[in-house]
Amino acid sequence: MNLPLTSGTPSLSSETAVIEVVRQVVGTRTVIRVNHWHVRRENYVVASVETQQPALRLIVKLEVPGERPNRHLDAMAAIARLVRSQTSVPTFDVVAVDTTRQQWPWEYLVVTELAGLTWMELYPRLQSEAREGGQRQIGRAAGQLHSLRFKSFGQIGPDGSVIDGTAVLPALRRRAQQRLTNPRHLAVMLETLETHKDLFAGLSTPTLCHEDLNPNNLVFTIRDGQPELVGILDFESAWASTGESDLARLEFWWMMAGTAIRQGYSDVAAVAAEYLVRRPLLQLLWCLEYAEHHASVEHQALTNGVCAELGVPEIQLG
Repeated sequence: MNLPLTSGTPSLSSETAVIEVVRQVVGTRTVIRVNHWHVRRENYVVASVETQQPALRLIVKLEVPGERPNRHLDAMAAIARLVRSQTSVPTFDVVAVDTTRQQWPWEYLVVTELAGLTWMELYPRLQSEAREGGQRQIGRAAGQLHSLRFKSFGQIGPDGSVIDGTAVLPALRRRAQQRLTNPRHLAVMLETLETHKDLFAGLSTPTLCHEDLNPNNLVFTIRDGQPELVGILDFESAWASTGESDLARLEFWWMMAGTAIRQGYSDVAAVAAEYLVRRPLLQLLWCLEYAEHHASVEHQALTNGVCAELGVPEIQLG
């Protein structure tokens, strides 16, 4: 049911805040129901919302900036629009975005909700042949994302172009400095990049890089008994980089293990001969970034394997 507009400003994490934003975007007469809270914190929420008159299913994100300095709702919207307009990769439609904070003390992003199951939910239910079919689709989608080219490497801004663009190695250093808050991890990453800098000499074409094609950001349906990719979610981490980073991470995660990801990718994009020697470097950045919030015995083991491949001492994450 609709809640009345309040005379003051509601708490960002309240149902009232979500409903007021949706009213502003869709119309004051629409009937609104919050179906599910995906994230509900003091300064950041993600909610699934259903409306009537018009009938819509939406994802609403509200944020008071500060929790994650690298999250930019306007840039996320711009990237999604680029993907929808310039590739065949399925993704959500941007309904509204506002980062001015003129009406409320928070920013908001409203997008269409994609119906289906995430790869995380679907994978355990599938037989090996169906799993490989889904993985090939994921690989092809990654390759299609990488058809989006930019003039330089770096962060993508709200207009869809690169901010302070540079060459690949300085961009990777800057990325590490932005994403790694542990000084010891950052020092190791920067030193490893410097030691292996010659490996990046041939990389000169910046492409869109999603950087978080994890199983929760891939939506599937079942068609004729087989999985069909119907959506890629969440461009929060996306930037103009080397597409090899997406491929390196995909091949690292256990729900993507095997050869099917690379096969699907190779259907639509070339894989450089030097990729295999660059891959562990790109995986190390993910290992250290992920460890900022999710250090575990399993993650330590993965990181140790990457360090062994690079020939560097093991990095204790705890």
